[in-house]
Amino acid sequence: MRPLGLKPPAADASDVTRIAWHVGLLTQVLGDCVARPPDWTVVTHEELCRDPQPAFRDLYSRLGLVWTTSAARYLQDHDVQARAARLPGSPATSRTRGVGG
Repeated sequence: MRPLGLKPPAADASDVTRIAWHVGLLTQVLGDCVARPPDWTVVTHEELCRDPQPAFRDLYSRLGLVWTTSAARYLQDHDVQARAARLPGSPATSRTRGVGG
C-alpha cells in the first residue's frame, strides 16, 4: 500500500478502523481507475436512487442503450421507496393527501 501513500492500520487496530481503512483504500483505487479512461461512465447508487426513472433513462442514453417500456416497468415495480410512498398511511402518502400533522 506504500505506492498509494497509505499506511495500513496497526495490527491491534479495531475492526472499525480496519474496515474504514479498506473502504478508503477501495475508494482511492476506484477513483484512480475511473480518472484514467475518459470513455467510462460513472454513476453512483445515490444518483440513481434520487429520481430513478430520469436517472436510468439518462444512463441508458449515455451507454447507447434503448430505453423500453419493459425497463421502465421493471424499475417502477422494483422501486422500493416509491412503493412505500404509495402505501396507505405512509408519511409520503399522508403529505400528498394533506392528511396528518
